[in-house]
Amino acid sequence: MENKKRTLGFTIGFISAVIALVTGIVLWIYGSAVGDHYAVAPIILILGACIALVGLVMKLPFLSILPGAAYMTAMGLYITSQMGNISGRLSDTGFGATGTELGMLIAFCVLMLVATILALVTSFMQQSKETA
Repeated sequence: MENKKRTLGFTIGFISAVIALVTGIVLWIYGSAVGDHYAVAPIILILGACIALVGLVMKLPFLSILPGAAYMTAMGLYITSQMGNISGRLSDTGFGATGTELGMLIAFCVLMLVATILALVTSFMQQSKETA
């Protein structure tokens, strides 16, 4: 019966955390596989997802804005770390290009953006039906 105490804000926050957690893990594995390992962004994504899940499960509303900030930071750091790769891929010179394909780079950024938007939306929503 615990499920009936969950609101749309909880569901959106949970989906955001799962997207960020999966993206962080896949980004870590993919980066290692193609020789373009950048550990900071995946760690920040995973940390933000853990903070979101703890805040949702423990009903700590003051933690709700931190995951969005973590996801934005991870996306900014990842894009910054891939600027040479982006320019090398777009100019077809290969200069600065690393193992990460441009399509995968865009997919990771889109997933981080979706997680960020969902996290920011849920931070302004009610997380449970209980009022303390």
